[in-house]
Amino acid sequence: MGPSRDFWEVHYYAGRKYTEPHAKESEMFTATIDLSLAGRDEFIYNPAVGGTDFRPDKYIEMYTDVLNDPIFGK
Repeated sequence: MGPSRDFWEVHYYAGRKYTEPHAKESEMFTATIDLSLAGRDEFIYNPAVGGTDFRPDKYIEMYTDVLNDPIFGK
């Protein structure tokens, strides 16, 4: 199940025959993303958060909580 072309409808992607009217629902799209245009702003000061978007202190806090959880690794 997934989104449909028809507004507020759900499409069932599996179980349809190729000749059914709803079979046209699925398509394949391709795109090229030029990553040379990507910014590296996560390491630059962001005034909206008062620091950088990359915040290793938050990862330290999160992993410390995981390591201190009694069910971790069991």
